[in-house]
Amino acid sequence: MCCVMLTRIGLFILPQFLYIDCPHIVITNGLTHSLKGELAGPEVMIHLQTDRLFWRILLKPDLAIGEAYMDCSLAIANDDLEQLMALLMANNGHWQKHWLARTGLFARIYLAFWKFFNLPARAKRNVAHHYDLKDSLFDQFLDPRRQYSCGYFHTASDTLADAQITKLARLGAKLCL
Repeated sequence: MCCVMLTRIGLFILPQFLYIDCPHIVITNGLTHSLKGELAGPEVMIHLQTDRLFWRILLKPDLAIGEAYMDCSLAIANDDLEQLMALLMANNGHWQKHWLARTGLFARIYLAFWKFFNLPARAKRNVAHHYDLKDSLFDQFLDPRRQYSCGYFHTASDTLADAQITKLARLGAKLCL
């Protein structure tokens, strides 16, 4: 019941973002909804696999539509990506000027500050996550001296350790050490 109510609210909001019609949208194998804009648009039928995806598209269409298409949770009838792109491009300017889009952008920017606010305890966790790694990981791709920069290979048969020593020798020679 709650999902049905939220979907109805979303279907009331979504046409406000449309300047060009989006003829058909199906949410989670449910009913087909026709959305009307001010002008007729390309014939596109969009299938959304979840109610959550519908709300993600409402809140962040630029990101959510592309991600959903790539992970196959958004399907286009007849695989007509060209028509979907035409529809999205035609409505993009109208969407960006809408008060709800501007409010959502402001909220995301404001909330991003708090999401990445780095108090000392969180900073310690972040540092530990990045730097407190096992030596076995670095053994896989670094030489015994743990140099991050690439070595200088004379031949394809040189080992990584030999290439790093050659690199250090070349640097020392260039610096006249």
